[in-house]
Amino acid sequence: MNRSMICGVAAMALLSACQQQTPTATDAGSAPDDAITARFEALKASALTMVKADEDCVLPEPMEGERTVEAVDLGGGDVAVLVVCSTGTADQWSRVYVSEDNGAPVHVPLPFYKYQGADGWMTWDAMSNLSWDAATRTFAGSTRLQATGCAEGAEWRWDGARLVLARQWHMDCGAIGADGELPDPVDDFPTTPPTEQPAWIAAQA
Repeated sequence: MNRSMICGVAAMALLSACQQQTPTATDAGSAPDDAITARFEALKASALTMVKADEDCVLPEPMEGERTVEAVDLGGGDVAVLVVCSTGTADQWSRVYVSEDNGAPVHVPLPFYKYQGADGWMTWDAMSNLSWDAATRTFAGSTRLQATGCAEGAEWRWDGARLVLARQWHMDCGAIGADGELPDPVDDFPTTPPTEQPAWIAAQA
């Protein structure tokens, strides 16, 4: 065996040894991932327990299986939990609980602010057909106004302390086409001139 072949074999052996000793990204990150998963599951279980114990969120036993719970990573150690409170023929009403800065569960649902024009601002402790849009990082909810599918809705974003109304819209149910085609949504918020969401108001009864 000549010198060049010996050097080549030695280099390959050294490279193989280095590769075997280098931990993979999966191995290095398994412990933190496990901790995050465990926290998400604990927050979901806590929120589910709170909602089931709330008399405003009681579901008939046959419908209990429709109650869903989802944990969402809001970033910065903040986690939101969406849990179904009540369900009807067309709509499911959900609450949102947020655990901030890697902390424990929060036992008060976040209010959803909506702008009611001349009536000002109102809040609800649950919102219908609520979902999390990872692309826009917003919560979106809608309520059907008619069986035709005519609806109104809104979107909220998490600002690190509360849910802030980002968009609110409605459909003109009187403008449904003869073929049943729904009209385009009309934006109600943001307003012109701008209307600022208040720091806090009590939820409506």
